Amino acid sequence: MADIGWLAGEEQKAREGLASVRNDSSDIDWAAITFGAKTGPNSQKLKFLGSGNGGTDELKTHLEDDAITFALVRVTDKIDNSVTVKFIWVNWLGNSVGRMMKARLSTQLGAIEAFIGQHHVSHPCNSQNEISHQILMEKVMGASGSGSKVIDATGQAAFRSQAASSANVGGVAARGPRKVDDEATFAPECAAILADVRSGALTWCATTYENSNSAFIIPHGSGTGGVAELQAKLDDDKVVYGIVRKIEQIDDSQVVKFCYIKWIGPNIPHMQRAKIGTHAGTASAYFHPAHVSLDSPDKHEVNDDNIMKLIRIASGTYEHTLGSDNPRNKVEPRVEATRKVATPQQSAPAPQQSGPVTATQAPVLSGGSTSAPQRAPVQRGMGGVKKDDTPVGVDSVIILDNEQEIRDGIKSVRLDDNANDWCLVTYTAAKGKTLKLHATGTGGLDELKQHLKDDVIMYGLLRKTERIDETEAIKFCFIDWRGDNINRMQRANLGIHSGAVQQLFHPYHVDIQPTNHTEVTDAIIMQKIKNASGTAVHVL
Repeated sequence: MADIGWLAGEEQKAREGLASVRNDSSDIDWAAITFGAKTGPNSQKLKFLGSGNGGTDELKTHLEDDAITFALVRVTDKIDNSVTVKFIWVNWLGNSVGRMMKARLSTQLGAIEAFIGQHHVSHPCNSQNEISHQILMEKVMGASGSGSKVIDATGQAAFRSQAASSANVGGVAARGPRKVDDEATFAPECAAILADVRSGALTWCATTYENSNSAFIIPHGSGTGGVAELQAKLDDDKVVYGIVRKIEQIDDSQVVKFCYIKWIGPNIPHMQRAKIGTHAGTASAYFHPAHVSLDSPDKHEVNDDNIMKLIRIASGTYEHTLGSDNPRNKVEPRVEATRKVATPQQSAPAPQQSGPVTATQAPVLSGGSTSAPQRAPVQRGMGGVKKDDTPVGVDSVIILDNEQEIRDGIKSVRLDDNANDWCLVTYTAAKGKTLKLHATGTGGLDELKQHLKDDVIMYGLLRKTERIDETEAIKFCFIDWRGDNINRMQRANLGIHSGAVQQLFHPYHVDIQPTNHTEVTDAIIMQKIKNASGTAVHVL
């Protein structure tokens, strides 16, 4: 994550502007920052754009088609008889912004988001019709679960009157009782349990919220029974943060490794999900340092095999080629079931047959070809990625709609002579198993995130560059996006599909599984890449 630079005196102005948005005694409800120029040295430095009390309509007048603007907007969300203040991070990327500015933005976005500070939802947009007071409120209410209580049978007029219902007192709008979600805090006893895991007295510990309306986190369990014991504490109606201690055997050495676990149960209400979204950074920092992290909506994926796979990928000891002669790599059964790997007895060439395909022949993909096409080699350093040339047998697990288009889209991200640095694949129907190419692009993570909506599933490949000393190494990140509001039945099928989908996108260096935009940032991805390449510093 690159440091952000400022024009002289502008950083303090921006801090004061953002503070005024959060100040109860101020009527300022938005503040924005932008880059100092469209070209030249100042195009890499930020400045304070302005602030105001005219809401989203006033902010929109400052959003230019050839500019990048970041804003913090305050709105009020009425839940029953309480008025709750909500903050929205608006990330404006105008349609006419140049490619170089977009490329630079991807390295700065994490630092800018951190500067903007705590927010309940984020709203990326690039055209005027994608941002309005109504759109922002619908996003806020979708996250908090208050939509049906604000927009009722009276329609838009009722929504506006409730959102704006406040009396002016001394020229400043009265905001009613403010209920900004508290920062997450951990009970003192959590530290002692965590220390026991670090020392080896315990192998795992877990924490959860005191209750569904609290930001106070208390111990939820600990023990010496490892991952299986922790998994039993992952209740469907709880949010759990925890850590597992594992031992990795590297040659003749045993190395202690830690995996951070984040679990959000499928029965967590939308309102609570919105609140804990702002706690993610605090919880992760509390359990830092950890070598890897696992954030899965399926408790069955929180197992020894998956955690050791993540650890081995991070340390560079994982071998993607599976087989009976490679006992070191244990892969979860669901993933294994979606692959067709020839056994030693099947390795000899099969005789030509005119009848049905036998077990010794190459598996037939649902798209129609007889084997996965060879991918063009990446001509710059792959930085230790393990390539799996084993054919992918998707069979009845997933179906590829226009398979060649999907594979070409993925391939384009890998080629040095192609400007594409991301691609996304999604389902043709909400509850189906057929995948199609959704989009490709050259605008990096920021452009990719424009397509990540909270009611869809997206699988993507992102190309990044890691600079190690004087060398640039190309790295690939697999993104498994599962929006917070996807259909529950569809979510249940993801565990079945995951292995075949992962093989479709192989090889890649790291992967993430975000459910909201705060979990897919350049900072998070680059940290994973550094962990995997060994360039990150872990002080244990």
